Amino acid sequence: MPSTLYHRNWDKKIVKYMERKSEESEGEEVPEWVKEAWDYLVRKELGLRPKKPLWLDLPSMMRMVVTTPNVLKNQRPDG
Repeated sequence: MPSTLYHRNWDKKIVKYMERKSEESEGEEVPEWVKEAWDYLVRKELGLRPKKPLWLDLPSMMRMVVTTPNVLKNQRPDG
């Protein structure tokens, strides 16, 4: 039983720490989605109710350099 109480207190300390760090980094060039992602992941891992970011269900995209037609053919998602 004591370990459960310790765990709950630890959860609160981590969330408060993250909120404080988020406030401190407002002047820095940290994208808002990075803060939202970390907040969601930590809360979910700790068993707290995570705030699901609006963009979470959107498809992901990334830049890809295609140097030859073979690279394009082999890197296409549909095979």
